[in-house]
Amino acid sequence: MQAIIRFSLNNDVGSPLRNRLEGILVAAGFARGQNTATYRHEHIEPPQMSTTLRDFWAAVAAHQAGGRVDHFWMYTDRGFLDDMFGGAPNAGDAADNEDVD
Repeated sequence: MQAIIRFSLNNDVGSPLRNRLEGILVAAGFARGQNTATYRHEHIEPPQMSTTLRDFWAAVAAHQAGGRVDHFWMYTDRGFLDDMFGGAPNAGDAADNEDVD
């Protein structure tokens, strides 16, 4: 599946967090767009995507210096949650919560 990730950071003086996160994405085969913070992988398998996301967020959680994720955006051209979990979380909630007369 194709995957695109974009994120922005606040207060990342000297870019240590950005450099760490970029290293994780590049090691997984993502390429950064020219003059942009968008990373694209043309063909990544769901298990590798899951591992990459786990490593990305673990690095964010472990980061002790200044710098925090302001936003994170991800696109895949297939249902990543369907592939990994057999459906989107809480997919049945709407039907489960309907009032029945």
